[in-house]
Amino acid sequence: MNTITLKKAKEDLVNLIDQVISDSEPTIICGEEDKKAVLMSLDEFNSWQETLTCFLIRRTLNIYENPLQKPNPGNWSKKN
Repeated sequence: MNTITLKKAKEDLVNLIDQVISDSEPTIICGEEDKKAVLMSLDEFNSWQETLTCFLIRRTLNIYENPLQKPNPGNWSKKN
């Protein structure tokens, strides 16, 4: 993942956005006092959202299928 200062990001925002989109690689923007943010393409963001939603749905279904079973985080990524 790339890192850039807030000052440099402001100076060249258009090119930074183009780079993030073309590389499909998020960039960390570092501001003052250890404040940080991530810039990523909309496609990449939507992909992360879809993955998270699928994970949460699967976890919820697993809890409802086995309501008396204590959740085990180590099993959340395994197929049942």
